[in-house]
Amino acid sequence: MPRDDVLFDLDGVIVDSRVPFARSVNDALECHGFRRRPEQDLQKYLGPPLHATFERLTGSRATAGSCVEVYRERYRAIAPTSTRVYPGMRSVLEDLATRRRLAVVTSKAA
Repeated sequence: MPRDDVLFDLDGVIVDSRVPFARSVNDALECHGFRRRPEQDLQKYLGPPLHATFERLTGSRATAGSCVEVYRERYRAIAPTSTRVYPGMRSVLEDLATRRRLAVVTSKAA
């Protein structure tokens, strides 16, 4: 039976979270003694699991877990004021919601 539901990814589709993502990654790196990276260089890591991202950036599985904790703390603090809804998405969602059931999916921790 066909379904008419529409699923949207949050990051990169509804909202632009590149700025808080990159700043939070850099804060976590710096907190653990690693150099900050140019924000545009971190964009390729937006989407994959955070543990894998920090393991790759630090070269240490042991450090990755602690970096994720710092990242999440920082992200919770800055995301509400630095994440932007993409222009036009509100009207797209409102219009589509009159015809379909909508849902947002994300891998962000609750």
